[in-house]
Amino acid sequence: MESKAIEYYYRNPGYLEPNFEALSIIHTSFVHDTIFSSLDIMMGIKPTFDPAAAFNKVVLQGEGGTCRLINLAAKFLLHKIGFQSVNCFSSEVCHIHN
Repeated sequence: MESKAIEYYYRNPGYLEPNFEALSIIHTSFVHDTIFSSLDIMMGIKPTFDPAAAFNKVVLQGEGGTCRLINLAAKFLLHKIGFQSVNCFSSEVCHIHN
């Protein structure tokens, strides 16, 4: 998986169709290209609940984040690509329904 693949899919949303293959590619990209970090919590920085802001921080700025923040960023990208029903529940675990 090439570096910054997630950013490419963000900038070219028509490149992937909203199907299982796209979901697999995006999931793999997030596993390999995002950084898990809890530094914001330790520094007292308030977390965002906005998926676009999470995507900007985690992917475009490359700062990484907590599980919740990374899942919000993934939710934002999945919506942008065309997945219609992405729900996040407790601990922001995302479930996709077709």
